[in-house]
Amino acid sequence: MNFATALQAAGGSIGPIIPPSLLMILIGYATDTSVSQLFLGGVIPGLLIGIGLMVVVYIHASKGGKAYLQTREDINMKRLLSTGISALPSLGLPFIIIFGIVGGVFTITEAAVIAVVYGFIVGMFIYKEISIRDVPKILFESAELATIILFIQTTAFLFAWLITVNELPANLSNSLLSIISSKTGFYIMYIILLLLVGMVMESFSATIIFIPLIFPIAQSFGVDPVHFGVVTTVGWAIGYITPPFGATLFVSCSLTNTSIREVTPHILPIVIAMLVVLLIITFFPDTVLWLPRLFT
Repeated sequence: MNFATALQAAGGSIGPIIPPSLLMILIGYATDTSVSQLFLGGVIPGLLIGIGLMVVVYIHASKGGKAYLQTREDINMKRLLSTGISALPSLGLPFIIIFGIVGGVFTITEAAVIAVVYGFIVGMFIYKEISIRDVPKILFESAELATIILFIQTTAFLFAWLITVNELPANLSNSLLSIISSKTGFYIMYIILLLLVGMVMESFSATIIFIPLIFPIAQSFGVDPVHFGVVTTVGWAIGYITPPFGATLFVSCSLTNTSIREVTPHILPIVIAMLVVLLIITFFPDTVLWLPRLFT
């Protein structure tokens, strides 16, 4: 149960990395960066983290012996195909959104409308999990969530304007430039900041407060905006599950009635695997920028 809790926390934290991502949209607005480019930039890091988690799971399972690796039910090709086919309608949505935006078929706003219509049709007519009676409740909950997101975006723009008028980015940039003399030094400082902030703050709030301050400094070192946005997303995702203050880790422990102390030994290998990926994408920017450049 403890390892399952740790894995659940890790799975929840990498959600914003895999496009489509609300966090990337907010970062795109805060840094005036193409959201479609951020989506493409998050694909390879997300896959690398997925591979890293699979390696951790395999190593953990191998330590339990051959019996530990056995499943309760036999998994044959017929069952695998039927399960995959039943999941195709759901898996189609992110592909439609990503390739539609990247291909210029529709804008981000239009993609949201298409996603709603597609999700409603799939949920009502294919999976039959919702009905017409559920529509008022869905509309109310959607309006409530949209209000929160719009308020956050408005606050982000106001905060960015306020710190710009007071020349805070310029002053902070000059101070840090006197201490940090290279792009490598900036990356090291920024990774530490991401992990510390991710442990104690929610990602949207952290974006509002820190991105307008740090982004001008990153630009002064010649950091690519897309690379900056993806590294930010991955760094905060790791912070979410880092003991002792990781927010997602706390939520997972509360759902499974386990303690942070019990889960910590199991979460550390996962954190290490994700840190390795973060270092790879940070110091080898092409792992992030290859796909965006390919579709430019």
